[in-house]
Amino acid sequence: MPLTGLALGHYHHTMDAEITNLENRLGALLEAFQVLRAENRQLTTRVATLQTENRQLNDKVRVVTERVERLLAQLPAEDEAS
Repeated sequence: MPLTGLALGHYHHTMDAEITNLENRLGALLEAFQVLRAENRQLTTRVATLQTENRQLNDKVRVVTERVERLLAQLPAEDEAS
């Protein structure tokens, strides 16, 4: 069925509205993508920082544990103290 001038005009208007809607949705999607990508970069940096801090704290705990164990080993046994 051939499109008449009236039907063709309606068809173009409908297509233009759909394209505009898709453009708006795509723009919103790209904006959300950029926000999430920036947030991901920040979180990746934060994770790396926290991992470094965690390693440092684990090292400190290990050193302190070794010191306490050495000090405990130097204490006389309970039966020897009495």
